[in-house]
Amino acid sequence: MTMFKRKMPELNELLPLEDLESILRETISSTLTVQVKEWKHLTDPGENFGSLILAVNVDVIDNLKQEIYHLVCKMPPKSDYLLDLFNSPITFKKEIYFYKQIAPAFLQLQINSGFNENELIKLVPHFYGGRMGLHGTEKFDSQASIVLENLQYLGYSTQDRIVGMDLEHMEYGVRELAKLHAIACGYRIKNPKDFEETIVPGLESAHSEVAMKCVLEMIRKAVENLKKMDAAKPYIDKVFKTLDYCEKVENEKKPLNKNWCTFVHSDFWVNNMMFRYSNNGKIVGMKIVDFQLSQYDYGMKDLIFFLISSAKKDVIDENLNDLISLYYETFIETLQSLKVDTKDFPKEEFDALLKACAPLKFPQCIMMMQVIKATRGTAPDVNSIKNKEAFLNIGKGQIYEDKLLHVLLSFVKYGWLAE
Repeated sequence: MTMFKRKMPELNELLPLEDLESILRETISSTLTVQVKEWKHLTDPGENFGSLILAVNVDVIDNLKQEIYHLVCKMPPKSDYLLDLFNSPITFKKEIYFYKQIAPAFLQLQINSGFNENELIKLVPHFYGGRMGLHGTEKFDSQASIVLENLQYLGYSTQDRIVGMDLEHMEYGVRELAKLHAIACGYRIKNPKDFEETIVPGLESAHSEVAMKCVLEMIRKAVENLKKMDAAKPYIDKVFKTLDYCEKVENEKKPLNKNWCTFVHSDFWVNNMMFRYSNNGKIVGMKIVDFQLSQYDYGMKDLIFFLISSAKKDVIDENLNDLISLYYETFIETLQSLKVDTKDFPKEEFDALLKACAPLKFPQCIMMMQVIKATRGTAPDVNSIKNKEAFLNIGKGQIYEDKLLHVLLSFVKYGWLAE
């Protein structure tokens, strides 16, 4: 199976990533040498704005042995505006920290809890190394990089962000998300000191002033779009009340119920998960990617955003409550498998927290529809986005408007807007 669907660079075009050798030496062998066989840009315009994603095939030579590695190399965008928007120096640092420290810690917790190799919950791609800059220091530069196994080569693929995910994929995704959240909770409960020292440092906020301004612009744009829709007009007052409520909660910064706090992905939607299938089309595996926005917060926030952003319309209309129950059941089962007492996680408390979290996710849901439902082929290349106007131009079209309205009506239906 080949991963190279897009046109390959010209033969004389050099791989933008310099000194890949030193990165691979972190995890494979300190004496290896590398020969780049072929490479390409892995994502189309509109599929990823926060980074350049390269698919790279290399020959790794060590002690006269030669082996081909199929890699994905993640690098910062070339646009200064996008570097500021995504706060790349912080997000790259966070994601490298995740792969170096947090993911191994979560795996070790399972081993310590008695999981055998076949039972281990491996939710992320294999990490080959990462750096903040070319010279191996903490100083960020354009050669910052994260090198992972190429999941496409292994048979993984994403679902279509515009079509949305069917019930089978949503159920699988909900279960895997619940496992991630439960493992983090289990780690905090069983290793509280190490959790504070190892996990929490990787969960600092990555929001920058440029990002917050852009988010507010995108929310305003979505609200203006809603105001033009006849079916949305009866609920516009509630939309503004919800946005005011979100701002009030953000400013108050009340203490969280730490019992339910966990590792939250914060950007868990279609494009950030990949599925693998058996020969008869049955889902047999899933990997989660893009951990640069992770935070310490309520797992329900990931769940709400995932359900609303990624499911097909009929799944949201007919199966949302069942999917929420599935999340809770899987969360509890995973805690139990880690030998954690679950008496402090009653369903009633979960339901109450989910209802309290739901209005807080409304801004992200209406904002991100501009990205998730952007008409394919209309988004600019990341290197050409020089200002907020170019970025804000992505959200338009009937598919986007239909989804935006459905997001609002779903929040109304489930009582998730502020009163």
